[in-house]
Amino acid sequence: PNTTALPYGRAAAAGGPLFFGTQAEYGAQFPPLAADFAAMGTEAAVVFPLVGTAPDAPATAGAPSHVLGVAHLDFAEPQAFDPDARAFFASLAAQCAQALERALAREAEREAAARLRASERFLRGVTEVAPDLLYVYDLAERRTVWANRGLHEVLGRSLAEVQALGARVLPALMHPDDWPAYQAHAARLAALADGQVATFAYRMQHADGGWRWRAGWDMVFRREPGGGAPLQIVGAAADVTERV
Repeated sequence: PNTTALPYGRAAAAGGPLFFGTQAEYGAQFPPLAADFAAMGTEAAVVFPLVGTAPDAPATAGAPSHVLGVAHLDFAEPQAFDPDARAFFASLAAQCAQALERALAREAEREAAARLRASERFLRGVTEVAPDLLYVYDLAERRTVWANRGLHEVLGRSLAEVQALGARVLPALMHPDDWPAYQAHAARLAALADGQVATFAYRMQHADGGWRWRAGWDMVFRREPGGGAPLQIVGAAADVTERV
């Protein structure tokens, strides 16, 4: 418990080791625990907090700190705890705290990596079962970077087939009558703020030669360094041929 009525809490509050060279010293500080202390055959004790660097604090001298835990060492004989002994235990506390902090950091990294993998699996699952087309399009290179299998549902083509067209993908597959409207849509994309969505309805040629109407929603996915012009967009498109 984090209370100064107990040695652990008092050491944590003090931020440094507490030394009890005899049962009498321990009992004087913590009367309710004196009988238990004697019953265990303990004659002396050191209680020291394991003080680590506070999360997000800079790694500099005087940086904020926090208590990771508290260690309690018992001795079967009375101890003098001279300056050298006290310096040793202070050093031991610092080394233990450092080791514990590193272990906790590694565990946090493993947990974060596991959460990331789970999130990626979830997103992959969602994008693969989504009935509509999801894609990432590179404005600078004018090519489709990624698309889910909705691409085949909408166009009857694989991602590899679409990527093989390179920068010709839109001129080759978009209906000529919709090209001027797309140019205006591309201009809107260049001016989009993060989080804004631009909509566009257009026709694309299916692999069977027919034309399919698509309703699309696009937003900025990646920008030039420093928050510059959009480089890539992420979008979704639904086949609305039957509604037109």
